[in-house]
Formats: sequence, structure tokens, C-alpha cells
Amino acid sequence: MLWSLLLGCRPPIDRPVNVVIVVVDGVRVEESVLPDPSDLSGLSGPDHWPGVSSELVPLGSSMIARNAGTTVTAPAHAILATGARVPLGNMAVDEGVGLYRPDRPTLFEELCAQGAGTALVLANQSLIAPITWSTMPGYGEALGARWMEVVSEPGSDRPASEDSAVLSTLLFELDRSRPRLVLANLKAVDRAGHYGEDIDSYLEAVDKVDQPIVELWGWLQEHPFYADNTVLVVTSDHGRHRDGGAGGEEFWRNHGDASEGDRQVPLLLVGPGIEAGLQLDELIALADLVPTLGALLGVETPWAEGQVIDSILTGDSTPRTGAVQVAAAGRELLSVWQPEGLEQRSTLSWNGETVSDEQAWMVEAPVVVQDEGQAWACWRELHLGQDHSPWVPRCFESSGGSLRELPPPVDEVSALWRPQLRVSERGLELSFVDNPEDIAQPGIDGEVGPLWLRLEDGAWVEGRDPEPALRYPTDARTVDLSEDMLTVFIASPYSNDSRGERRPYSQRSRWIEDGFEVEAAQLLDLSSIEPKGEFRVEQPALMAEGAQVELLLVGLMSETRVLIQVSSEDGGQTWSEPALLADDPAIPAHLPPLWIEGEASWLRFEGGAQLCTPRGCEDLGVRAVKDWAWDGSHLQLVALSDQGDWGLVER
Repeated sequence: MLWSLLLGCRPPIDRPVNVVIVVVDGVRVEESVLPDPSDLSGLSGPDHWPGVSSELVPLGSSMIARNAGTTVTAPAHAILATGARVPLGNMAVDEGVGLYRPDRPTLFEELCAQGAGTALVLANQSLIAPITWSTMPGYGEALGARWMEVVSEPGSDRPASEDSAVLSTLLFELDRSRPRLVLANLKAVDRAGHYGEDIDSYLEAVDKVDQPIVELWGWLQEHPFYADNTVLVVTSDHGRHRDGGAGGEEFWRNHGDASEGDRQVPLLLVGPGIEAGLQLDELIALADLVPTLGALLGVETPWAEGQVIDSILTGDSTPRTGAVQVAAAGRELLSVWQPEGLEQRSTLSWNGETVSDEQAWMVEAPVVVQDEGQAWACWRELHLGQDHSPWVPRCFESSGGSLRELPPPVDEVSALWRPQLRVSERGLELSFVDNPEDIAQPGIDGEVGPLWLRLEDGAWVEGRDPEPALRYPTDARTVDLSEDMLTVFIASPYSNDSRGERRPYSQRSRWIEDGFEVEAAQLLDLSSIEPKGEFRVEQPALMAEGAQVELLLVGLMSETRVLIQVSSEDGGQTWSEPALLADDPAIPAHLPPLWIEGEASWLRFEGGAQLCTPRGCEDLGVRAVKDWAWDGSHLQLVALSDQGDWGLVER
């Protein structure tokens, strides 16, 4: 069921399986499941987790999964909640999570919306509080999981230092409220890795969770509600650096890049419906957990982008196939497709011909432009390596039926990279935020800010802001003025309590004879429409004609969504008062508005997908839209069918 009245969870229907997920935050596979000696302790994973290895592994299916996204806590848990990679900064929060939540529905919401029961999320840290519910229209807080932060003592705002406090709270809540789906995060391992006195602090924290996990399984088997009908999942959100990689002598303290040490996480499922004694050696993504658990719970998960791990299930399951993303310009159509199976997760088609690297595990985020018989396109590919598995940018020129690669001057990009590609009087240009690790602040591992590229004599010329000073910039969108460029992007103020305060910034720049010149970024004033409560904006869409610039933004408030238009008559030096084009809770946050033939256009989801302009809305005849593009004459949609499949639809 995709559309739901926000009336809270209905009573659970008669389903046989419950699910309890235990996330051991930041544990490496070396100290949990790998049989080879750890480079930290000299012991194997089963030596560190002897109880899990001897008592639980024989009862279920175990494997190594890969986090294909950002290998830090908050965005990794967003994958565990939604089965998709969604933007979620890993920022400290002093005053609540605001509106900064996943833009795709969570498994917790799907469970409740489909009348299958209630959900609970608990942890001894606050970074994962946003995953309890999403901003997707038709879902939200009334359908979300109940959140509990386990603190050191009643009335305290300090998280409990020991994972035992989380586990004891978990048992109490399971017995008291009997949720069908629970995610419990144990933060002590990651905290000891980052801040412990030495290696032994991390290793002791790893060892300490082994027996309590075994005891949790035993408790479930003796409880009248959970016995014989509960699947226990043991996993992690990310790993840690390995020796020889980043981090120097204390490599194990940190994580967050594309190294295999960070990407690989343990994954164990035990319980009814799970094959016993199976050690799987397939390419498993962390995103696969949501559709797999959906199959066990009897819950549809159409928005998840992982695959059901059918080889570990004793029952039948349906493979997930179909379209994922789309880009279009004139006669050029690029689309990403999800084939059946686990070996290759997605491929990219350009006008019906597969052009992505057959060695890429995942291919995503196409953009395309065309001009006078030529076309250019870019996308990202995930290539798995023995030590390093980066998202790699790929750009190509199509002319006369042949493709020529134009490698950008960056080796890696973020797991959410989708650049802007355009043709100007200067030729082909590209812009994006250069933040390959999706870090949430500047000054870590280099500059974090917009990067401007132009093609000159077959090679990219690069321009940067040498002093970016904003937190977690995303979504750089650039238009060409008479001599300058204007870029608008979204960022947060540089403070610890700014998770919900996402705001638009504009930045003028120009190519000069001996290089590149950039002005300081300026905050756009939206105060005339900002409510007193929580408010954030995302998804900028720019259009310019001469010095006249038009900007669209999706704004999120506590009870509604708004579409905002701001104008500039002098190339972004000054901006008009913001105007509200729409005030509508059915506007989705995951899709940008578009300028279609010079008119502001956006989507809304209510009983189906509708295309809206200031003149009104019209039904598109599809249930929902995952991605969309305007090719100059038609809309190209990745749309949800009545059968729950995603496919390409032209309107």
C-alpha cells in the first residue's frame, strides 16, 4: 500500500515473523566474522565472537555485505531503514533532528502503513534518530517507528556508555510493547574505536557484545510472543580502516571512505524462513536487507533499491527488476536499469544500447545534454576492488555514432554524485560539489565546495572556491550569465545544531584569462516566508536568460511542503522577496522541480502522481515517480506500476 491516511498504525495482522535487528556500530569483519587473523589482535573473527560463531551462525545464514554508500553512521543507517542511499548528513545534533530525515519511505513506515504492526528504534546515541520516519508524502511520523535514546541515567541527556543498557532496555520494550520490527544500535564499539585509549579498548568493546547477543537470541526463544517466529539480524553500519590504508599508525580509529575495510560489514540472519548453516559468498549490498526483511514480514518495499537475498530464504521470493533513473535531452535518452540477480546491480542504457562498464557493480545518476548533433553524458559507477571500491565518474561525448570518453579530473565522487552538465558559449561545462566522502563539514581531507569544469581542447579545466566555509554543501546548480556564472547550492550553517537548517547559497564565478575567479557564497534571505518552527530547503532548480535568473526550491516545514520561487534581475547580485508557488504536503522532497518551457513545474503525490504548474495540476496516470526528466518535448518518468514495478513512461 503506497498511500496512507496518517491515522497511526492499525492493529497488526496475523503475520508469522517478527524481526529484531542489532547493529554493532563500527565493527570490522576482521573482528566479527572473517576466519583469517585480525591485523589488530592476531585472532580470527570467531575468536572475538565465539558465542555468535558457535551458537548462532550454524542456525542461520551469514555473509559479508557492502555499504555502497557513505560509510559513516547516519547515512549508513538510512540505508538500513530504507534500502536506498539517501542524503543524510552525519552531523551532531543538540536540539533534535529537525526535518532532516530520509526522503524515501522506511521499512518501519511500510510495516505500519500496510497494517503489519509497529516498530521501535533505540540506541545509546542520537545520530540515527532521523531514520524513524521519512518525508515522503503519504508516510511520516504517524506511521514511523518509536524512538528511544538510551541515556546514562533517568533525566540525563548523556547517552549510556555501555551497550548493556541498550540491550536491557530492548528486552524491557520487547516484553512491554511487543513491536514486530526493532532496530537497536550498539554504539560502544564505534565509540571505543574513535576515542578509546588504544587498540585494546576497541577489541574489548567488540568482545563484550558477543555473549549478550547470544543471550538475546535465547531470551527471544523463551518469550511467548517471540519464540519460534522471530528473525534476529546481526550486522553493522560500516567497518573501519585497515592497515596500509588511510589513518596512519592508528588506522583503525576512523572510517568514512571507499576502502573495503570501511565498506564491508558482517551480516547474519537467524530464525524462521532463513536457511540454516549457510555461509553465503555472493555480492550482497547493505541495501538488500530491507527488501529481504520485507519479504519475511510480508511487507511490500517498492522504494527500496536493494535485492531480496533469495538464496537465504526457505520460501519463494520475487526478483526486483526495472528502471531506476532517467536523463533525457532531445533525442538522447539515458536510463539506469536493475537486472535480476546479485552480481551486477544496475546497468546504463544510452538510446537502448548498454554503455556502462560491464565490470561495474552499480551504475547510477545519468545526466545528458545535446547541441548541434553532438551529445555529452556523465554518470557514476561503483567498481569493486581488493582494497578500495570507489564511485568513479564517467563522462562521454557522442558524435557520429561513436563514443569518446572524457575523464573528469577527479578520481572518486560521492555515492550521491549527480552533476550538472550544460553547453554554454564557452563549450561543455560541468559543476558539482566535490565531496567524495559526503563529509558534513569543510576542512577534512581537502576542500569541500563547488567544483566548476569546462572542456578546452579535449581536456577539462578546473575552477574551485579556495576557501569554502559552509557545512555539508550539496546540489550545485549553475547557469551562465553574460560573462559570469551563477551557482546555487544548499548548505547548513557551521554549527552543531543546524541539521534542520538547510539554506540556499548563491555564488558568482568566472573564467578569466589566467585561471578562475570566484566570489564568496551569499545566503539567500528567505526570512519573509520562514515559519517560527522547523524549516529547510532542498532541490534547487535554476533558469537564466541574460541577467534575469529564476530559482525554484522545495521547502520542508513540519506540516507541509512549499515550492518557493526567487528571482534576480542582476545575475544573482540581489534577489527578490521569495514567493510561494505552492503550499502542499503532497510535494515529495526527493525530486527537484523542473523548468518546462520556461514554466515552473513540480510533482505532487496524492492518490497518484500529478504534474503541477502555477496554473494547476493534472494526473499523470501513475502511482508514484522515482525520477523524472524533460527532454524538450516530453516528460520521461521512472514510474511505479499497479504491480509494484518501476518502468519508463513518456508523457
